[in-house]
Amino acid sequence: VIKDAQLLAELCRGITEKPYMIIDAGWEKNVHSAPWSELKEGAFYDMKALAAQMSEIGVRPGIWIRPLRDDHCLVFPEGAPQRCARDGKYLDPSHPDTLNYIKNTLSMLCDWGYQFIKHDFSTFDTIGFWGFERKAEFAADGWHFYDRSKTTAEIFVGLNKAIYEATKGRAVVLGCNVIGHLAAGAVHLNRTGDDTSGKDWERVRKYGINTLAFRMLHHRAFYESDVDCIGIMGLIDWQLNKQWLDAVAHSGTSMFVSPDPKVINETEKADLKIAYKVNSVQEDELIPLDWMENVCPEKWLLNGKPVTYNWYPKIGTESFIVK
Repeated sequence: VIKDAQLLAELCRGITEKPYMIIDAGWEKNVHSAPWSELKEGAFYDMKALAAQMSEIGVRPGIWIRPLRDDHCLVFPEGAPQRCARDGKYLDPSHPDTLNYIKNTLSMLCDWGYQFIKHDFSTFDTIGFWGFERKAEFAADGWHFYDRSKTTAEIFVGLNKAIYEATKGRAVVLGCNVIGHLAAGAVHLNRTGDDTSGKDWERVRKYGINTLAFRMLHHRAFYESDVDCIGIMGLIDWQLNKQWLDAVAHSGTSMFVSPDPKVINETEKADLKIAYKVNSVQEDELIPLDWMENVCPEKWLLNGKPVTYNWYPKIGTESFIVK
């Protein structure tokens, strides 16, 4: 974490606004699960001291959390009404005790000094599926929320509001796996697509570039749009990844980068410094043009001037050539 913070501070040196550095999953004792007050043994020791050290380096501390998961029944006992009737590993967000527990947990993160909080899996943990898995009905039969007086939509709104209220004025909130229009006004940023990758370029094309093109209309209408990371692990051709970095930087949407300090080279650092500077002021306008014909638009308008991106690696185009 410290090495990542140092790298980020180096790449953003000279930029007026300090960047946010978000600690992802893995700091908690139980992977992806409560209690969030207990840390991964042998790896993390004092999250408050860590946040202070990150601030001294020159970045704003941020952290990831999955507030509704409690695999080991450590927040509420097994069978308690605060637990989800669909699956006991999760908490029921319609119960007031659950919302109070979440508020206290988020307040704890703010007390530790984290100024950016990403809450994740909120929809999946509430109703038990990914959006693309259910096209006919919204939820499986045979269970219901604790509070049967509220609709599912009202319960989601209540969960998002509870998180926002617990962090108001203290932290920027990023919702991941939230329902966009039900989170509007209760998140500062929203992850508008699925995970990108630092290993698999096709996943970047499918979930990153596509998301940027087709969900950018939400940006600054509902929230700041987050199209996920530019992953730098030495496994994707930099000429492809650099175009992805350039598009996100000039789009004005929030730009997240996940670089491995062990593999990043000086060329990539130089390109990242430019991208961070461009994105920090967000004065550009990037508009997809061929979105009616292309699920991964290549033709765009950047500040009124046409630009073309080539999203295909050589092997992708050469595979269509008959020899």
